Amino acid sequence: MKERDPVRQRELLDRSLRQTAKEEDGNLLVQTYQDVAPHLEYAAKCRRADAEHRGAFGKRGELRRTMTLPMATILQVAQKLGIPAGQVFAAENSKRIMKELKSSEYKALRTTIDKNI
Repeated sequence: MKERDPVRQRELLDRSLRQTAKEEDGNLLVQTYQDVAPHLEYAAKCRRADAEHRGAFGKRGELRRTMTLPMATILQVAQKLGIPAGQVFAAENSKRIMKELKSSEYKALRTTIDKNI
């Protein structure tokens, strides 16, 4: 039987989405945590590769990834827009969230060098 590496497990858990909840003054407070550094590093690598592997005249295929989005960031934007966490993936709410995520405030999560995504 293979023994599990506790350091590796801790690293994986640190990168996953974590939520804690507590009651305070009759209100339920939910705190969300996720290490987004791996997402930022991945997006930066993709932008470099995108810039290096463009075809003639800057052309490339039609289907391509434009962003890498940690769940904590999606939930943060939803909260900012007043969208309940349980309705994040409803069609109309998803459009509103994506419109906000395409703003320059979240450009570090882009995986392409294109300005207009």
